[in-house]
Amino acid sequence: MKVVIIAGSGELDRVLHALNYATVAASREGNEVSVALEPQALPAFRKENPLRIFSPALQEDAEKMMDRVKQAGFPITVAETIKFAKQAGVKIYACAPCAAIMCNLKEVDLLPEVQLVDPDKFVNDIILAADKIYRI
Repeated sequence: MKVVIIAGSGELDRVLHALNYATVAASREGNEVSVALEPQALPAFRKENPLRIFSPALQEDAEKMMDRVKQAGFPITVAETIKFAKQAGVKIYACAPCAAIMCNLKEVDLLPEVQLVDPDKFVNDIILAADKIYRI
């Protein structure tokens, strides 16, 4: 089954959830999983100085929560988490013109696991070709 998880936020907790859900889904036999990054999520995937903002509900306790996650042995950065997703077979895409125009980002600015594609491929071949679409 083709599964697409749309990451529509650059808030760290939501980005990590998207990558973790994708990793779990990809581990199930027969699933082909992709994460589609909307422009709002792209700053969290920069190689250097990625954004570290959290959802408003978690903002107050965010650093303590991240310490607990790290102590439990889980990755706490996008760069660490994305490696597990890629090892599980997850593909990560973003629309190239959106990255360039809305975020002033090129492929060289992003983590190497992120593939920039043209809008037609992003919408038609990735998102609309999925059997299941989830938005986080």
